[in-house]
Amino acid sequence: MNEDDRNRLFIEGVKVQLDASLEAVGEEIGGRLHQARRRALEEGGARRKSTWQVFQIPVMGVAAAAILFIAFLMCVGGPSKDQTITEVEHLELFASKESLELLVNLEFYQWLSEEEVNDVG
Repeated sequence: MNEDDRNRLFIEGVKVQLDASLEAVGEEIGGRLHQARRRALEEGGARRKSTWQVFQIPVMGVAAAAILFIAFLMCVGGPSKDQTITEVEHLELFASKESLELLVNLEFYQWLSEEEVNDVG
């Protein structure tokens, strides 16, 4: 049983005892106690803020900043005019899934390209 369950059981027990003691009190005092209890619950509910409400503005600010940063990088970070097509192809090669296989078998591919050169020449 975690702490929240223990707190809930404690609060339910206190509520049952207060309700039982309220029946033993006269109607006038019981009505005043009921009004005081209702006001206390309303004030307590108004003061409590969830964790999301507390961190909502900072979290949304960080998210907006991240979106703007990514948009900036997408606009500025594109390929420059000086890059050749082969450089872009090299980048695409390393970004693809096959790049891992190429890197694992790099020596084989180098040997294969040398053999092709020798066969042609």
